[in-house]
Amino acid sequence: MTLERVREKILEAGDWKDYPAWFRKVLARRLLLILLPYEISSNLPRWLSLIINAPIDNQPPDAPPPSEIYKPPAIPGLPLGKGKIPPIYTPPFTPGPPKQPAPSPVAGETTVIIKQTDGSYLQNTANGWDASHDAASSSSLYHPPNSPSFFGYIRDDGGGDMIIGRHTFLFDLSGIPAGKDIVSAKISIWIDDVTPATIIMQTAAAATGQAASDYGIITGDQSAAFVTGPEWQTCTLTAAQLAYVKSKFGSNCLFISRDYDHDVLDVAPSGIWKGAKGKSYADADADYHPYITIVYK
Repeated sequence: MTLERVREKILEAGDWKDYPAWFRKVLARRLLLILLPYEISSNLPRWLSLIINAPIDNQPPDAPPPSEIYKPPAIPGLPLGKGKIPPIYTPPFTPGPPKQPAPSPVAGETTVIIKQTDGSYLQNTANGWDASHDAASSSSLYHPPNSPSFFGYIRDDGGGDMIIGRHTFLFDLSGIPAGKDIVSAKISIWIDDVTPATIIMQTAAAATGQAASDYGIITGDQSAAFVTGPEWQTCTLTAAQLAYVKSKFGSNCLFISRDYDHDVLDVAPSGIWKGAKGKSYADADADYHPYITIVYK
């Protein structure tokens, strides 16, 4: 059996049900290969090393030993003795913080990246979906928001209570001369953690970014959805939203983020909670602050 075929058959777990110890060792090596060389606590590779080094009674006929299938890099000092506290393993390469994209200059066009300068997390709790969803103001205001903060949040809290969270974003466009034409614009946010959720942006022209009453100011076009998941996520704006941003050149523009599947569609959840949590402008590391990229001419 060739090594390539062995690796193919690893995806067919049922083929190896008679060889669980061998199968565990192969998958442990595969997992180590995926994790490294990123900075990780060696708690996990320590336990994987115990699996890798454990004896096995038998293995599939014609299959090579697990050590020949996947070969992750060695981790210094592993396996550890009984009772030893594993250190933090720092490999030679450690990913740095996320970087904002460098603008590509085009003749006659100017690209600016403007970070969020203000905004709030607005959370409303009320008995019944309609009472929570249609309220003019939120029952809780977090200004500045925590970081990480929810950019969209839905929860059926039991006993009839419903919780909805929305987040406002203020961008200072005073550096763009009024009257300029807009070419494109997109908003980027850093997501730390997410349950299955779809987040969109809406314009909030009458909002302040600092008041509980911003919760009910949600008229306006919906942006394309953010692709949820850890990392930078970006959504493009609609034509109507671009026109709104253009109208705010020389001043401030405001957006509000919401959960699409329940908040926007006005569909009550049942026994669930979900949301997208990420870095707000209040985070100590400015590299993670939400920002809008605008191209104008």
